[in-house]
Amino acid sequence: FGAMDALLIRDMLAVILPVRLAIGAVYVLAIEAQVRRGVRTDILEFQCALGVVFGFAAWLIIAAQSRETTATLYYAGYGLIFMLVANLFFNLSFRFALLSSGLIAAGFLVWAIAFVRDTTYTVCFGSLYISNLAPTSTKRTARRCCRLTWFISEHCSPSFAGGNWPIRYGAPA
Repeated sequence: FGAMDALLIRDMLAVILPVRLAIGAVYVLAIEAQVRRGVRTDILEFQCALGVVFGFAAWLIIAAQSRETTATLYYAGYGLIFMLVANLFFNLSFRFALLSSGLIAAGFLVWAIAFVRDTTYTVCFGSLYISNLAPTSTKRTARRCCRLTWFISEHCSPSFAGGNWPIRYGAPA
């Protein structure tokens, strides 16, 4: 997503890139420390779900400051793809995937209602988020939705065309 930040909201790249890297580094180090301490996998999974939410929230707050308002409005729609990919990549259980997806959807809707103030935008993207909330929270349904989401993303942004989905790793032991 850093490349998309550079293309679409380049005026905020100097802020967004270090924040993304810092959040990623903190979560990787925290997970590694917890694994060494023998923390239960459900706690690690909860941390991964929250990491996805914090990453999205930090990005949205910073991206909303961009002068590239049209790009930011469309780019916020990629949050749905972020939700799908993150839940599949981390192979989250239903409850943590639902938590992650639900918090991202709620965060997007609060932002859209409070700051965008465009009913059409909020209804269109809000309905897309909400209609994909449950599907992104179950592994089987999320896999089915990947094709639809890829189709939508391909037609929304030519830079996403031909992209590959991340490789799914196995569930934590």
